[in-house]
Amino acid sequence: MPRIRTPTTLLRGVEHLFVVDPEAVEPLTEQLEGRRPMRLPLAAQMVPDEVPGFGDRANDVAFVGAWPAGFEGRFEGELESILDAAADHRLVILRTERGMTPDALPERFASFVRSVPSTAELADAFTYSRIVVGFDPANMGRSAVPQVSFDAPAAGSVLVAPNHSGTRSLFRYTGLFAKDCEAARDEMRRVLGSEEEWTEMSEAGRRAILHAHTYSNRLATIASSAGFRVVPDALPDAEVA
Repeated sequence: MPRIRTPTTLLRGVEHLFVVDPEAVEPLTEQLEGRRPMRLPLAAQMVPDEVPGFGDRANDVAFVGAWPAGFEGRFEGELESILDAAADHRLVILRTERGMTPDALPERFASFVRSVPSTAELADAFTYSRIVVGFDPANMGRSAVPQVSFDAPAAGSVLVAPNHSGTRSLFRYTGLFAKDCEAARDEMRRVLGSEEEWTEMSEAGRRAILHAHTYSNRLATIASSAGFRVVPDALPDAEVA
């Protein structure tokens, strides 16, 4: 972004260089005179060993994320469209008790807000939600791939997100993507109306995280640059209980 200035003089002196933004690879390769940075995988912060199935999840659709003042424009419109569609499917908007201060959340969504005791229990809520909205206005990266997009599939939740290039490139076959309210409503109705469809997507999303987006995967990538072979943790036998 315009406010970021990459210290290329410093980077020319380091032995190994990693980036998480795929769009940074090509320009840095040019600036560093042919040295190509290695892309470091993003990672889920919590990966449960087992996750509940469709019938054991209390929430149909959950949204976790603050709504900061000044959040506006295209991204706001896309997120509101998804939440409007989710309102037809037992939407819950989860906040910590400490975070229940007034914010810029549109008034029509106020009745869906529920409090949980702590930040840790926000992450646990993913395990008990069939679908999680993969967008966080307070944590919106350049490629629009917030942390929730990794933590939710790790918990076996199906991701529904705006049709942004970053999230789509990572979860093209394991998430639901919508450009407007009608598309979001159709996608959620399809998946929530079929336990078989939901289970297939849940397992595919969880596999995507376990195979490529854990801290073990990040460690293996870093170690490989120094000539060490580190094998990430094996997948658990039971992915969806």
